[in-house]
Amino acid sequence: MEVRETIRALVALDARVGGDRTAARALRAFRSAPVHGRDAMAAAGELGEVTGWLLFDAGRHRLAERVNRAALRLSRRAGDRAVELLTLQNMALHAGYVGRPRAALDIIGQVLSGPLSPRLEALFRLREARARALAGDRDAPRLFARVRSRYLDGVRDDDPAWTWWIDDPELAWHEAMVHGHAGDWARAADLFHAAAELVPADQVRRRYLHLAALLGAQARAGARRDAEDTLTAVLPYYRAVGSTRTDAIVRAHAVRITGPSAVMATVCSEWAARLPSRVRRVQPSSST
Repeated sequence: MEVRETIRALVALDARVGGDRTAARALRAFRSAPVHGRDAMAAAGELGEVTGWLLFDAGRHRLAERVNRAALRLSRRAGDRAVELLTLQNMALHAGYVGRPRAALDIIGQVLSGPLSPRLEALFRLREARARALAGDRDAPRLFARVRSRYLDGVRDDDPAWTWWIDDPELAWHEAMVHGHAGDWARAADLFHAAAELVPADQVRRRYLHLAALLGAQARAGARRDAEDTLTAVLPYYRAVGSTRTDAIVRAHAVRITGPSAVMATVCSEWAARLPSRVRRVQPSSST
């Protein structure tokens, strides 16, 4: 399969089933992708960006970092600024996720120091707000006024094709995350609910993440009844999608809501059933 066809197939699979079930395939394709010539190098860089994202979703963080760096090098050598920016925003998101918000801010600051279209500036301002909130800045939610202002300026003809996913539910989801990081989980829950309502039904993995985040915010805000309803709604996605990143949210907050209940037992047993057999055979020690 040609590299760009592989990219399209992986993106479509990610939308349906998540990174756990697609990351290994993407990694194999990336490692074997040709890199001779500018076009081949650009395609390989884009495949690396997709692979890094899928590895992040699958919880393979060290490998995701290595692949992201390789993808960035390829995109820069190919002169593909659009994919370079896409990779950089992934790297900033990932750095914040693994507890390095200052590293995320360094990446974001470098990008914001140069010229950006309104839609791209909105994305990196959004990443900045997330990173500042993670770094302990309780005023980070105020940064969203500028994010929304730049977002409402719309898209330009020269915006990268990948900016399609910078949309209303994406903004609402990240604004919710910023409020949550700043400690306002009730406001976060309202925004997560609004975001989840806007996600198209065919974007299964994305809807799973939005519902899981809503579950987490409701649990943290003490809205137990709402959280129980959301847990019931999220279980079909838990069964259908393989996303270690999102599964972790569901498991953590199912415990918060239900304790060792039948619902939690269902979550844990279904999660275990999804693991590769070689992992299931490894039993925890008695001291665990």
